[in-house]
Amino acid sequence: MAEYFYIQNYANRGKLALSHAVFDDIVEMVISQIDGVCVNKKKKGIFSSHKPVHCEIKNGKVTSFIEIKVAPNLDEEKKAALIKKIQDEVSAQISIMTELVPFVPVVKIVGVNPNLKSL
Repeated sequence: MAEYFYIQNYANRGKLALSHAVFDDIVEMVISQIDGVCVNKKKKGIFSSHKPVHCEIKNGKVTSFIEIKVAPNLDEEKKAALIKKIQDEVSAQISIMTELVPFVPVVKIVGVNPNLKSL
């Protein structure tokens, strides 16, 4: 798995690349601005490697795996709409910030956060 995604460098002064950590940070920033959802917490532990948002770079494409918690009392239709909104927002912001990098967000609801307000 690649650690960097190389992008077009118009200045021709060397290679320009984005780390997978950059994509993780962009995803977390976008999700923090959406109402009724939050990123799942990182598991604590000495040897824990669990990350609720992590990206893989393979074959020139970035795939982001996103674990979220949603507000209580959301029916299936609202959950599906929320997942679609997250995918659209994340894809749009990645495109804007990184010059149309091929990006696929995979969103998984892993729980409910009672502190979030319902939509």
